Amino acid sequence: MLKYWKGVLVLAVVLLFVLQAAPVAFSQGSPPTPTPRPDQGALCVSAAGEASDYSEQVPKLIILDTTGSMQAIDNETTGQTRFDLAVDGLRSYLNDVPDNTPIGLRDFTGSSCSQGGQIRVPIDTGNRTDLLNTLETSQATQPIDYLSPNLIAAEEDFDASGYGSGPKEVLLVADGGDQCNNDPVAVARNLVDQDPDLRIFVLGFDVEPNSSIESVLQEIADAGNGAYIPVGSGDSLSRALGLDVRVSYQVYQEGSSSPIYNSVANYEAQYLMSGTYEVSVPTRRVERQRVEIRRGRGTTLFVDEDGDTRIDDDDGACYRGIVP
Repeated sequence: MLKYWKGVLVLAVVLLFVLQAAPVAFSQGSPPTPTPRPDQGALCVSAAGEASDYSEQVPKLIILDTTGSMQAIDNETTGQTRFDLAVDGLRSYLNDVPDNTPIGLRDFTGSSCSQGGQIRVPIDTGNRTDLLNTLETSQATQPIDYLSPNLIAAEEDFDASGYGSGPKEVLLVADGGDQCNNDPVAVARNLVDQDPDLRIFVLGFDVEPNSSIESVLQEIADAGNGAYIPVGSGDSLSRALGLDVRVSYQVYQEGSSSPIYNSVANYEAQYLMSGTYEVSVPTRRVERQRVEIRRGRGTTLFVDEDGDTRIDDDDGACYRGIVP
């Protein structure tokens, strides 16, 4: 009997050691000034660049996921669902953005894949009251993810509102993929091929890092000449929507072929176990930039428009959750 309990104790110690030694990346829903674990350091990515293509004047179409999965409880303390938090974030963003910014709202309301999705508020200026009122009455009750039909209809929405020419953005807020037997990645690629001025940004709400869903959403953003931004709260959604320059990046453990997480520059600090990592910033032609993460310190990778990089490996602001 004594030998049995000794064996159990040894196994428990080994498991504890393995769990403590395993690198962990908190990539989803990180608050702006989180408290890191003692064995972690912070990584920030700061991308300088011209913000004209992302200015507040660029027409935007928000596509909001209103499927039942958005009703999952996201905050056990308050009982708020993903949808509640998403609406909070959109409300905050709409209250901050100038009223002369053309914005529209589309959601997944529909009865079939051929009719999936509905334009709730046409793209226009001076429509903040309509947008806010529509959000207040929206519900996440749709049984099917009409993702592809909404993307396909986006170009028609811009044309119908008189914003078919010039730069424009689709801001897709979703927690799932497509259930209409379409390839949403191919749809996004086709839209951008037909209209190079269109960019599709995907905000994955409370999506599991490195999951198949995140992979699809990332690919949609890449094909749409935009960026994938993981968000996990109303505040982080509002900040992500308000970014002037949206440049995606991926972080890898040194030598690994698969990223630990995907995010966007100028957004949130990420806390990692101490060690060596590699950062890729595809749109700036930065491939596998080596960075060292040290416990109790922040490391910021600065990337300019030409892809030149600079590293500050003792950035106290980054460690406090403030991206330069």
